[in-house]
Amino acid sequence: MSEILKNNPTALRACIFYECRRTKNVEEAFKNFCEAIGDDLIDYVGFEYWFDRFYQGNLDFDHDRSTDRQALILTDLTLEMLNEIIGNLDIRNSDSRQIMEILKNNPTALRACIFYEFLRNNNVEKAYKNFCKTVGVDVIDYVDFEYWFYRFYNGNLDFYQDRSTDPKPLILTDLPMEMLNEIVGYLDLPNRFNVRKVSRKFEKVVDRFKSEYDDITIYIETQEVKFNLDDYFVHYENGQNDCYVQFDEADENQLNIELSALPTVLTTSKSLINCFWITTYDPEAIDVMPKLIDALSKEVSPVFYAKTVVLYAQHNDYVIPILLLFKTGVLEELQLEDIKPDDDTFAKLVEIDQFKRLKAFIMFRKPIPFSQFKKLSHLATIAVYLDRVSAEDIVILRDILLQFVNLKSAHISLINPMNLSEFSTAFGIDYDNSGQIICSHPIPNSDKMLILDIVNCSIEVTIEND
Repeated sequence: MSEILKNNPTALRACIFYECRRTKNVEEAFKNFCEAIGDDLIDYVGFEYWFDRFYQGNLDFDHDRSTDRQALILTDLTLEMLNEIIGNLDIRNSDSRQIMEILKNNPTALRACIFYEFLRNNNVEKAYKNFCKTVGVDVIDYVDFEYWFYRFYNGNLDFYQDRSTDPKPLILTDLPMEMLNEIVGYLDLPNRFNVRKVSRKFEKVVDRFKSEYDDITIYIETQEVKFNLDDYFVHYENGQNDCYVQFDEADENQLNIELSALPTVLTTSKSLINCFWITTYDPEAIDVMPKLIDALSKEVSPVFYAKTVVLYAQHNDYVIPILLLFKTGVLEELQLEDIKPDDDTFAKLVEIDQFKRLKAFIMFRKPIPFSQFKKLSHLATIAVYLDRVSAEDIVILRDILLQFVNLKSAHISLINPMNLSEFSTAFGIDYDNSGQIICSHPIPNSDKMLILDIVNCSIEVTIEND
């Protein structure tokens, strides 16, 4: 590969110049040169001649040696000349702008220096870093350096190649959307969000890339909001004009994405989210909810494709607005924890489409209005609390459950313990004081039985074949 330099003295001398810039000692420079290019291109005396010229600041790569005067030894020179030589010995202390201009105006020499760096190093990024350190950062940009580096890498050793005859190089955004989508698919979540910032086209690719998340959690505090997306997170703080700005924690699992862009990525792609948590630990953080809902829905109409939604310690006023952010039909399960909606709020909740299409509803610790229990008739799984129910209410509850055609199981916890003797009397069955009553009832127009397993504080409901 180095044979090209035998017939191109300008290029050969440019490689010597490059090594001169790298190495101060001529013997070490010659050794490096021979290791990179070979020991049959130039002998030590010839190498030393050009090395010394470049070392002294004579940068004419096309100099004709036959025009040189008879060499003088140092002691033949005047004292003034010796002082001048000493003051200009090291080319690396000379004006770097001069070096850059010379290389910019001598394409052959410039490309020979790139070729020499290629022979020394097969990593283009490391080679470019070495090149900039050796001759300056403004001689050639990375894209052009990479072009010549890979031409040499692929065996194209023409230093005089006219790039205008080359076909127009493709850039990533010239690729079809299908290929870009495949490329994005190989990226992890942090890099995918970083690529989104490269261009509008990549933004569209990332926004439409369909992923699946096991768990997304929003933690809400008085001045902060933190999102967890599986193993990654992004942290926002309430800044000026009540705008949330990203807080950098210098963590490898941190995502780089604005709050306004996050719902766009999650909703435009229709990415499936297995469980979406929204959690408020601080009671005073409830004032953050309107701003958060506005931030999640600003400039877009987000519909999160979540199968399960868990709302923890939310104020009654924000349960329905939050639930409306989720796709009807995709949402299968709703869990409310430490939330006690009043009768009016619960009555509105059960009427929205998202609730009507649920398969499971779980409400921990707080009771639901008994009057609204009928509104759960479409559910397959129920886990709720009831407050202050009488034995007669349990009979009514049984009759209601017999009408729930989709029901598979239910767990009904009672805030106040129930007197099982009163229950047995209301049902017209005997009670043996065992602390448990199990009774079965045929489901109308079905071959199945409704099984009630009752203890003093709970009722387990199952459906079994007759």
